[in-house]
Amino acid sequence: MAEPSVVKLMKQLTRDPVRARMPFTEDVAKTNDLLFGARSDAEVAEYMRKWLYSHQPCVFGRTAAGPSDLLTFCILTERDLAQADSAIMAKIQESRLQWRRKAYEGKKSGFVILAMSQQVLEAAPDAHLQRLAQRIAELYLLEAIEPDKVFHERIWLDILKDDHVECREWVVGVNFFGVQADGRWWHDHRIPGGIAFSMNSVGHMIRSGSEHNLRAEQMAAAAGEGTTKKKPVDSLDLALRYAMLTIDRAHDTISGKATCLRPVPSDGGKECPLSQIPAPLVGKDWETYLGWYHTDQTIPSAYFRGDVERPKDVEQIDLDFTYLYDESNIDYYRTGPGVKTR
Repeated sequence: MAEPSVVKLMKQLTRDPVRARMPFTEDVAKTNDLLFGARSDAEVAEYMRKWLYSHQPCVFGRTAAGPSDLLTFCILTERDLAQADSAIMAKIQESRLQWRRKAYEGKKSGFVILAMSQQVLEAAPDAHLQRLAQRIAELYLLEAIEPDKVFHERIWLDILKDDHVECREWVVGVNFFGVQADGRWWHDHRIPGGIAFSMNSVGHMIRSGSEHNLRAEQMAAAAGEGTTKKKPVDSLDLALRYAMLTIDRAHDTISGKATCLRPVPSDGGKECPLSQIPAPLVGKDWETYLGWYHTDQTIPSAYFRGDVERPKDVEQIDLDFTYLYDESNIDYYRTGPGVKTR
């Protein structure tokens, strides 16, 4: 049976009753106005980049949206969302191709697909919005998407050696964000304008940053110059620190923080892999943390229930940092150093 089209799914959206008594926060409301007043996709992308750099709790996301300009955007406007699925898919796939080309060159590491529509902006987080999110993800990943499961993208980086080019591959998480999260218990997954999917490869960001810094140092040395401007993230040590800081900085909602660090176990004994431990992370566990949603799942169904407070039946989950540094975790190779493919 054919899947419902985006046009059909858009018609099924219902208005969010919560917004009558809980308006969007100031930063989201102002950015919504800017986005819907923009005259081009490029202008929308620039407003989004500025908002992400200032308000995204994920340190990696902020870094990618900052001066290093590591994000590629695909903007789906009202006009785009009124087209046939084939046209929507074509626009997404063209932006995806542009991102992958830049990733090969080490110029981009993150990708954001934003479905920006007044109807989506006003939509309730319910089963209808969830199904729309699934359909957009399907037109992106070109596979069937189910809630509460982990789906991955892949990107590559060409690394220049003395006598050859080495290519490495990373898996990239695919995560849902929605304006509906603003003020709700899953506030950290809010985004202005509508709904979005964010893809950001930490491992690719690190390796491309380290390669950039190495080449810059070599060129500066050859030219007899001093130090040059460096990319901000170029080691797995920094990646773990940023990941822990991201969890520690979760927004304190009406139901508390949706993710949090836990103390180092009293029966520990393992050495912390961080070369320097920032003050907020002293005494915090670097192996596991806690979340009221699974941070790797692409479309958590708990988001699509309308509740402002966290539902009573949502259970806390043990989550993992070790994929960033521990070689005994098999995921480390695909997300940290990457896998050599050529």
